[in-house]
Amino acid sequence: MSKGKVIRKLREAANMSQVELAERIHVSKQTLYKYENDIITNIPSDKIEAIATVFGTEPGVIMGCNVADDAAQRNRLMAYCEKLYRLTPEHQIAVTSMIDFLTAEEEKDK
Repeated sequence: MSKGKVIRKLREAANMSQVELAERIHVSKQTLYKYENDIITNIPSDKIEAIATVFGTEPGVIMGCNVADDAAQRNRLMAYCEKLYRLTPEHQIAVTSMIDFLTAEEEKDK
C-alpha cells in the first residue's frame, strides 16, 4: 500500500478531516491531498514523523514497512525502514526508486 493510501486510511479511521490533519502537521490542505493521492510521493521525513505522531504509530507504518507476519522478518524490515527514514530526502528517493525498479523487474519475471 502506498504512503498516501496509508495516510488516508489512518485519517479516515480516526474520523479526521483533511483540513484537521493538515493543520496538525503544518501543511496546506492541498499538500495533504497530494500526499493522499500519491501526487507527492517524496513526503518529507518530518511530515512522516508528524503524521505518525498524530495517529500514535511508527513512521515505518506510514512507509509501508509493517507488512510481515513473521516477527523476525518484521524486525528486519523495521530496521531497514528506520535506516531509510534517517537518510536525506534525496537518498530516500534513490533507494525507493531502486526498490520500485527491482519490484517491477520481479513482477515481469512472474
